[in-house]
Amino acid sequence: VCEWHEGMRVVMCYAPFVPYALADGLTAILPDMDFSRPGAAHPRRVVQALADHGASCAFASPIIWRHLSRYCERRGIVLPALQRAVTAGAPVPARLHRRLGPILGPGGRLYTPYGATEAMPLSTTNTEELAGTWDRSRSGEGTCVGRPFSGIDLWIIRVTDDPIPRWSDELPVRPGDVGEIVVGGAVVSPAYPLRPDDTTQAKIRRDGRLLHRMGDLGRVDAQGRLWFCGRKADRIQTRHGMLPAQAIENIFNEHPMVFRTAVVGVGAPGAAIPVALVEMEEKAAFSSDVVTELRSLAEGTRFAGTVQRFYSHPAFPVDARHNSKIRRDELARWATRVLGREGTV
Repeated sequence: VCEWHEGMRVVMCYAPFVPYALADGLTAILPDMDFSRPGAAHPRRVVQALADHGASCAFASPIIWRHLSRYCERRGIVLPALQRAVTAGAPVPARLHRRLGPILGPGGRLYTPYGATEAMPLSTTNTEELAGTWDRSRSGEGTCVGRPFSGIDLWIIRVTDDPIPRWSDELPVRPGDVGEIVVGGAVVSPAYPLRPDDTTQAKIRRDGRLLHRMGDLGRVDAQGRLWFCGRKADRIQTRHGMLPAQAIENIFNEHPMVFRTAVVGVGAPGAAIPVALVEMEEKAAFSSDVVTELRSLAEGTRFAGTVQRFYSHPAFPVDARHNSKIRRDELARWATRVLGREGTV
């Protein structure tokens, strides 16, 4: 667990967490950035805040850490005082852990807590603990987010978009299978104020308490670790079954010239065609060779041959809060228009 202690200097690149830092007795350092646009934060200014104040911890959205790690890597910058880099708001690729490692101080780690506004925190993990999971992630098994905290009850249930008013022992999937993540515990919110329909959709009653449906796909491995496999709303319903988008993206994201990918479905649920959209690294060019290499990365995994269409995209649309969570619904509409022009849908 990433532990705080009074007096710790923390660079905060996410304004809503500043009051919590102050309440815990931390010294909060705010870098020179527009907090409403984290993706536009210049890494030089974040690095300057870390170095000038000798901060031992920092919280930032994944996009900030991605830009900072590339900036430091290219310039040979090391931040010896920084022991704890913390991020949340979107899945964190293994490459970011690997890039940040040489930049952090001795024994420094990137911590990646998992949760939601309605249930937070649920689990956490870090670079050291994840080192043995990266081969499984690049094989399409999802992203490990650690073991649930004490006091958190967690189940994986069958995937459905229908409300589930009451718990049934028939809901859980087989051990190891992918399903929707459901949690219970003191951190779970009881309802959405003034939004009864949303409350009905997201809550399950069990033995006098409310459980929360995370809206995330995941599974639990034999060691009791939770693996995130993408948002339920982003799943792709093909003729051959459900595809968890984010688990497939982990495979393609291992390509050294690729910044990130998004796998979306084009067509009606139950007959959707999986399409991979590719955002390249700076100064890297998308080409037929890249497509061939992306296909080869999937060989030997459970998703070999699943995705046959790859298209370059200039800049993925992302969420407003962290500028890190990919808006796959918009990308799906973009891909639909592209395939429509080609006459393939």
